[in-house]
Amino acid sequence: MLRRAPDKVRHCYARALTCRERSQVARDRTVKGNWLAMEDRWLALARRYELEESVDDFSAEVRRFLHRKAPR
Repeated sequence: MLRRAPDKVRHCYARALTCRERSQVARDRTVKGNWLAMEDRWLALARRYELEESVDDFSAEVRRFLHRKAPR
């Protein structure tokens, strides 16, 4: 089932895109590298948020399953 990404994940991807775009117009290699490094950090944060959401979803599904098998 596909779900809409949470706001914080979309925000991270948007910031990563901005960093990528700025790196493409940067003339200085150091500045370009800094923008690309920042893009990588935003992407890593987005992936962490996605993993967190996935773990939360999995945990909720396990709780529902266990509740169906052994209701209190």
